[in-house]
Amino acid sequence: MRVIAGQWRNRKIDWPDSGNTRPITDRVKESLFDLLGTRYGTPGELPPLRVADVFCGGGSLGLEALSRGAHCACFFDCDVSALKVLTSNFKKLGVGPQASAVRANLWRTGVRPPMGFAPLELVFLDPPFPDTTELTNSSKTGSLLRRLGAGELVTEKSLIVFRHEKHLVLPRPIGKHWVLDDQRVYGRSILSLLRPFRPPKEESSDGPVHQMENQNGNSPCG
Repeated sequence: MRVIAGQWRNRKIDWPDSGNTRPITDRVKESLFDLLGTRYGTPGELPPLRVADVFCGGGSLGLEALSRGAHCACFFDCDVSALKVLTSNFKKLGVGPQASAVRANLWRTGVRPPMGFAPLELVFLDPPFPDTTELTNSSKTGSLLRRLGAGELVTEKSLIVFRHEKHLVLPRPIGKHWVLDDQRVYGRSILSLLRPFRPPKEESSDGPVHQMENQNGNSPCG
C-alpha cells in the first residue's frame, strides 16, 4: 500500500494484518481522490480541510488527504494493533502535529476530535461491513451518523465519504441530518458521498417550497 499523490507521493505505508480491518485498494483510493479534487475545484489536491478518518485502520485515507493538502486529520479506531501501525506510518512519513490518533469505541462515544480538529469538513467513514447491514436511526451506523450531524462537529458544507457494501440501500434523506449526494460502485463496495440535509424552505406563506443546494467549501484549521 502507498500514498498515491502529494508531498508523500509513492511512499509506502503499512496496514494491520489482524484481520479486523480491510484496506481500500490503490485503484479505488485514486478514483476517490480524483473525484474529491474535482468536487473541490483542486484537481489532484485538496483544500486545507479538517479531516477525520473514522475506523481508520492504518490511516490510508487520512494520510492521503494530508499528503494532498488537508490541513489536519484526526484518526479514530478501537483496534490497538491498527493504531500501532498508524503510529508507525506517522513516523515513517514524518507526520507532524497536523495529525492525531484517538483510540475509541465509536459506537459508544461517537466521534470526538481533539481541540483544534473540529468542525470537521471531510469525514471518511469506513465501519466494518457487518455493522452496515442496515441504516436506520437505531442501527449502529445510523446512530453514529445522527450524532455526527446533530452537534457542532460538522458544518453545512461538510462531506462524508461512507464506504459500505453494495447491498445496502441508503434512504433519502438519511435520518434528519444527511442526504445522498453521489455514489460510486467498486466491486462489492460502494462509496457514498453524503452532505448535510437542508429541509425545504418556504419563502413565503403562499410561495413555493425549494430544496436548497449545498455548496462545497472549506476553512483552514485553527
